[in-house]
Amino acid sequence: MTISEGIFRQGQNTKFAMPAFTNQLNPAQITVVSQYVRQHFAGITTPITADQVKQLQQGGGRPFIVKYTWALIFGGIVIVLLIVFGSVRRKHCS
Repeated sequence: MTISEGIFRQGQNTKFAMPAFTNQLNPAQITVVSQYVRQHFAGITTPITADQVKQLQQGGGRPFIVKYTWALIFGGIVIVLLIVFGSVRRKHCS
């Protein structure tokens, strides 16, 4: 969220900065600016909402891997068990 938080980058011979606008613009205004920039400079037409901006300003949602940790662990266990049982069955059939 560069528009909300600003950015500062320093290269070998150059510095680039953009101020943060969180204190000057509310989430609805940041949404309008973000949609304009996304559409006119990146060709992205999917809409965003002020609620999404608020969520990003508060740190964003939980990452995918955190949301689905238990499902991923369960899936991994199932795959390992299938591999183990498949190899044991192969040994007994040979």
